[in-house]
Amino acid sequence: MTSTAINHIKKDLLSYLVFHAKGAVRIFIDPGRFDMVNFFKLNSDVKNEVGLLKQINEGGLKSAIDYLKTQPLLIIICFNLVLLFNLIKFLGFLWFLIRKLKQSKLIIWIIFGFILYIAGLTGPLGASRFIIPVLPLYLFISLYGISDFISTTKSFIGLKRP
Repeated sequence: MTSTAINHIKKDLLSYLVFHAKGAVRIFIDPGRFDMVNFFKLNSDVKNEVGLLKQINEGGLKSAIDYLKTQPLLIIICFNLVLLFNLIKFLGFLWFLIRKLKQSKLIIWIIFGFILYIAGLTGPLGASRFIIPVLPLYLFISLYGISDFISTTKSFIGLKRP
């Protein structure tokens, strides 16, 4: 099975690398619907349930929205709140990457590299539970980026006032 998988990947390496990269980015945004269902014990037969990611991959965004309509209200509320906070954290992380990484000390580069290493290891799956080992480091970088964004925005707004 391993050699068959490797041969398929080698046949279309670029396509696989894009697929892998999407999963590595997904780790930062995924709200963890599967984990919420398990945590709240809302579904007794989770093993046989088709997940949100499969819906997105096979039927696109419309299929995913239709799927979410079948979920319990508690899951929808939690899902959207976690998704919102994950997007904010990810934007802070990106802001840091774009604006502050070049001027950072070696330790910040090491932390940043470690986070990206874990994201890269998760590959195509990219589930939210895989970010847990580096979550404190990820939050540190994200909050650093968000803080810089807020101070930059305040400075920009302050300069525009008469």
